[in-house]
Amino acid sequence: MKLGVSAQFVIGSTVFSETKNFMERLGFVKVKEGTTSIDEKYAIYSDGRAQILLNESEEFDYSGIIYFTPDIVDVVEKLEAAGIHVTIQEDKRNNVSAFFITKDGIPVNIVQGNGIASSDPFGETAVPYGYFGEYSIHVGDLDDSIGYWKKLGFDVLLRDDKWEFAILSDGLLILGLHAHEMGVKTALTYFHPDMAKVIRKLKTQGFSFEEETTYELNGKKAIDAALKAPGGQVFFLFTGDVK
Repeated sequence: MKLGVSAQFVIGSTVFSETKNFMERLGFVKVKEGTTSIDEKYAIYSDGRAQILLNESEEFDYSGIIYFTPDIVDVVEKLEAAGIHVTIQEDKRNNVSAFFITKDGIPVNIVQGNGIASSDPFGETAVPYGYFGEYSIHVGDLDDSIGYWKKLGFDVLLRDDKWEFAILSDGLLILGLHAHEMGVKTALTYFHPDMAKVIRKLKTQGFSFEEETTYELNGKKAIDAALKAPGGQVFFLFTGDVK
C-alpha cells in the first residue's frame, strides 16, 4: 500500500508567527506560504530531504504527517481493508480528506490531490546543521509498531534490538521507531559529523538548547542536543553521518 504520491511532516502551532520565524532563522528553505480553506495561515519548508508543513492552529500544538493522493477513495478502501478506520472530512471548499491516528498516536491526514513533489529523503541537505535522518517516534512495543507501519507501506531499513529502535521508509518519508525512552513523543532528527561545532555556531546565533549530552566519539568530543521551537516541536541534533 502507498498512502500517496507526496508527503510532508506537519507542525501545528498556536504561535504560528514565532514558529515561522524560528524555522527561518534555523535555515529551512521556504517553498510556499498562504492561507488554508479555513482561513488559517500555513507555510511549507524544505531541508532538502524532508518537507515540513507549518500550520496555524487555534486550539493546540501538534505534530503529524500529511499525504497527497490523486485517488483518495482507493487509499481509504485499502486502509479500511487493513483494519485501519479513517474519518472522511470535507471543508467549505469541498476539498476531501481522510484522517486517522496511528497506534503510536501520530495523526495522519490524506488529502485528495498531488501536493508539492516530495523531496528525496535520501538526497542532499539544504540546511547548515546536517542531514535529516528521521522523524523519531516513541513507541510502546517495537514489533507491534513495525507491523503496523508495514501495513501503511513502510519497509524496515535498519533494526537494532540492543537499542530498541528501527528505521523505516515508504520512499517518501523516513521514520525512526524507538521503544526506549526519548523524553518526547516525536522529534525531527538531524545528524552532522561535527555537531559540537554546529551547536556552538547556533548558540552564537541566539539559539538555546533544552538538553545537551557530551561524550567522546573516536577520540573527539561529541554532542547530542535537543532544540525546541515555539509551540513545542522538538528537533534532535545528533553527532553522526547519514549521508
